[in-house]
Amino acid sequence: MRAFSLATALISTGFVLGTPTPGVLPDIPGVPGVPLPGVPEILPSPPAVAIPNAPLPGIPALSLSGRSDTTEVNNTSAEGVSTAVYNDLVFYFKCCPRPNGNVFVDRIFHPLSDTNVYIARDDIKKEIVVALRGSLSPQNFITDGTIVMRSFVSSFVVEPAVLVHKGFLDAWNTVALNTVNVVRSQLASHLGYTVVVTGHSLGGALASLAAISIKMSYPYIPLRLYTYGQPRTGDVSYASLLNRQVGSPNIYRSVHTWDGVPTIIPTGIGYRHHLTEYWTYREPSAPENTRLCDVAPNGEDATCSASIPSEGINPPHFVYFNIPYSTPFCV
Repeated sequence: MRAFSLATALISTGFVLGTPTPGVLPDIPGVPGVPLPGVPEILPSPPAVAIPNAPLPGIPALSLSGRSDTTEVNNTSAEGVSTAVYNDLVFYFKCCPRPNGNVFVDRIFHPLSDTNVYIARDDIKKEIVVALRGSLSPQNFITDGTIVMRSFVSSFVVEPAVLVHKGFLDAWNTVALNTVNVVRSQLASHLGYTVVVTGHSLGGALASLAAISIKMSYPYIPLRLYTYGQPRTGDVSYASLLNRQVGSPNIYRSVHTWDGVPTIIPTGIGYRHHLTEYWTYREPSAPENTRLCDVAPNGEDATCSASIPSEGINPPHFVYFNIPYSTPFCV
């Protein structure tokens, strides 16, 4: 309760974090890359989009009651998803840094933003796994509350017309250079490996930014993105950029029943979800109770989780696939 109150206060004040210095990405030997020579300084930040900093009526207060955990949140006729897809959704929720037999590679941390990235290697699946931690600290809630949008300008992405959540982008920029360079090093020494990027909540938003950064740097490396309880991260142009660069078949945006965080930032101020939503629409979590939502220009399928009014940070946000978020995978 106290953490969410802090986040609400930060939304009201529009507190802003700074941005780091961008870098230059070298090629991977034997792997086509897209180095960006001379990416310009990104300080000061581009002007923020004029979004009111007053408390937003579309963002409700924390609610810990009002529904049963077994409530079916929509009368959907979904046939469910395959066991293989469902098992992957579960697998990548608990992937960092050592579960699932992964080899721990590196932890990247920035003290200003308290952004944490865990990089692991799965030598059985031949994957480099990049996992970003969700909100645990006051710095993280400052990040969450900085909801004005700014141009997507980062170490490896320069898209002035694409607008993203300033707090998320500033946090990602504090670790972007080191993260992508560690991935580069792993790919260089493990040819033929693919990349998986994953994260829960704030970590899901950061994972989407990381996925674009890695994919635009090395477009020929296969990459998949898994997010869980991810809040809206940018505008419709951001959703389109991610859908195009990563590819909707490679994006798995999981939402647990009536989790209020994916819709806590309202569409009325310009935000849109990206594809592809996998909605566990009723308990218990199972393949037959998980729906692949309609493929649309963006991820706002009105028959899936977008049909449920946000109740803020609520119990379903902290448990995915019967696994509590407090399970020490990425904490």
